[in-house]
Amino acid sequence: MKKRLLSLSILLAAFAAHAQYGITSYDIYPGIQTSTPMGLTTYAGNVYFYANDSVHGQELWRVNENNAPAMVADIHPGNLPFAHAFTDDRRPISVFKEDLYFWGDDGTHYGPHKLNTTGGLTLTVDLLPLYPGFLNGAIMAPLPEQLFFAGVYNYNGQQLWRYKVAGNEAKKVTSLVVNDNTITDITGFQNKVYFTSRDRNKHGELYVHDPVADTTLLLQDIWPGFVIQDANTYTVINNRLYFYGSAPMIGAGIFMYDGISAPKCISVNSQIDVAAVGALREGNTIAAYHDKVYYVARASDMYYQLVQYDPVTGKSAVVYKSTVRSIDIQSLCVYNDKLFFSGSDAAHGRELWQYDGDTATLAADVNPGPDDSDPLQLTTQGNSLFFTAFTDAGGYELFKFTDIPASVAGINKQVSTTLHPNPTHDAATLEIALHQPQTLEVTLTDAQGRTVHTIPSAPYHAGTQRITLPMQSLPAGMYYYRVSNGSVQLASGKVVKE
Repeated sequence: MKKRLLSLSILLAAFAAHAQYGITSYDIYPGIQTSTPMGLTTYAGNVYFYANDSVHGQELWRVNENNAPAMVADIHPGNLPFAHAFTDDRRPISVFKEDLYFWGDDGTHYGPHKLNTTGGLTLTVDLLPLYPGFLNGAIMAPLPEQLFFAGVYNYNGQQLWRYKVAGNEAKKVTSLVVNDNTITDITGFQNKVYFTSRDRNKHGELYVHDPVADTTLLLQDIWPGFVIQDANTYTVINNRLYFYGSAPMIGAGIFMYDGISAPKCISVNSQIDVAAVGALREGNTIAAYHDKVYYVARASDMYYQLVQYDPVTGKSAVVYKSTVRSIDIQSLCVYNDKLFFSGSDAAHGRELWQYDGDTATLAADVNPGPDDSDPLQLTTQGNSLFFTAFTDAGGYELFKFTDIPASVAGINKQVSTTLHPNPTHDAATLEIALHQPQTLEVTLTDAQGRTVHTIPSAPYHAGTQRITLPMQSLPAGMYYYRVSNGSVQLASGKVVKE
């Protein structure tokens, strides 16, 4: 397996006009030095990220399956950083109202910048004249009409802020009374903002902000008193909010919240060996795959494992267990009908792994031999999977993994789609024109790439097929549908819920 992947890496050293099969590496900062790509986010046919090429400092870059990485603009001229250094997946880049928003400093101004689908780049609002000394606007969570973020101003600790396109206005919306308060995670769920914070009596608990009522409340004191509960890794799956946290008599676990009842720990009494769960911020570690929820847990023997949870039966099962003690599993991402992640074994170290619903196998030994490449920030675009990884020869750089030969990917030309009504208040009808019989699966995701609905795989005859996308219970905003045949994406598009 290793020899095959290495030979493919050599063959793909020159960038091809179309996505090819295997691993491609991009040495953005030439030599052994690292460009430290971060914030990988798919938008308008590209993956955007921050990187340092040794000449321009840390700036905004883009890449796609057909083109090598290119800097978008030298926003902070010279070898000076435009973006702040983010050491984990804390979403410094986000899609909001069909535009790409990201944080940075151009040498004079600081605030959220915006890139639109035509390539127009603007500073939305300069926070420094309004709030001198404003710091750290890295974590973002979009709602239909407002973009929420964490920020520090006037030494009052990190608070929740919001940006409104109407009026181009930025404003602080919380006043949690701790000078060193820190917000460690934010997400949008059912038209409200959920975030982890603390006050003088609580530490690392789950709070909720209602933009309509303009109120902020403690959702639940999961671990009563001033004890670190550390809710993190919020992930919305099928209109449920999943997150890691801790509670008395349970310890660390994974919780589920439906927006009505109190958050419930789903890893307790799971009949599997779960000694600790969560608190893993280096990449997304909760994901939906084949109608199941997957998360990361540590067994009592200190080996990490990938756990499958069935929301229908409430049962859990271990589908993969690391063979290297204390090396955790990170960056879960669905790509080509497989669940990819950062896993490990003694022979290869921590590398890129894949799970096909039955078996977990090594997908690529990026840093050959037992040394880790530590793949993180797994992100899909087109027929390729992008991620960051370390090699002894090139440092920490950007990589592309393509699982489909170009000849197979070409079958997507045999399918065309139309959607109506669009925008919609209720359901939308997806018409799929098939030139030959196909087995199709349709998935609907939100602007953050989270799956909100799946129409299971089924055979369809040649001709025009009509599939209903239920939108009634979804919050207003932009959604994306994807039509696939097994591991091959056939068509995709946008639908707006009003």
